[in-house]
Amino acid sequence: MSIILKPYFWDEPAAHAKLEEIVWPNGPVCLHCGATDRIGAVVGKGARAGLKFCCRCRKQFRATIGTMFEGSHVPLHKWFQACFLLSAGGGAVSAYQLHLRLEVTNKTALGIVQRLAAVIEGAGCISPDDSFSRAAPVGCSRHRLRGQPAGAPSTVGWDELPWVKFPTQPRRQYLRFAETVRALGCVEDEIGFERLLTMIGTYGIDRAPEKQGPIFGLPRAHSFAGQASRELEHAAA
Repeated sequence: MSIILKPYFWDEPAAHAKLEEIVWPNGPVCLHCGATDRIGAVVGKGARAGLKFCCRCRKQFRATIGTMFEGSHVPLHKWFQACFLLSAGGGAVSAYQLHLRLEVTNKTALGIVQRLAAVIEGAGCISPDDSFSRAAPVGCSRHRLRGQPAGAPSTVGWDELPWVKFPTQPRRQYLRFAETVRALGCVEDEIGFERLLTMIGTYGIDRAPEKQGPIFGLPRAHSFAGQASRELEHAAA
């Protein structure tokens, strides 16, 4: 099965379930009191995806706390999409292209790039000697994607995709993501991407760069996102 058929690319509860597997491989752990039992999921109308409740300290928490996803208003499944596009198609996908494909603002797209940069480079998906816009990973065509208005309909339809029917049909934005993956011609390395997700899920935003090792320094992140930043400034002009 194609990796982009994984539910965590389009379904928010599935994305949080995936992150929980990474953060809590042995089951949920209360981030307030450390309890591992008497923890339940908060369900019902209006409940946030992945929200847990500890019956011991009576506090709520999610697996995103302490990770680079904490405090982000971007749905987790879009973070996973961005991770795949940047790692599998880094030479052809800029922050501006993420803005179009993920249907987020320019500023948000650049923030996603800056947060993911160090981990993706550290995993070897992007060469540190190449700029963000020039790097072309193995298995991906080097051509750059043309801009597409965020409101334009995707050219990929359900009749073109020989997929199984999903319990809940993905949104149009997911089809735009799938179209981009197909246009790039990326090799779908499921094992490599799962390993990258593990690195990202365990990389905390509150860790000092000097304690992360040389691959996680801030200069590397700025180098990775520098060209994307200039493109956004040009687009906004």
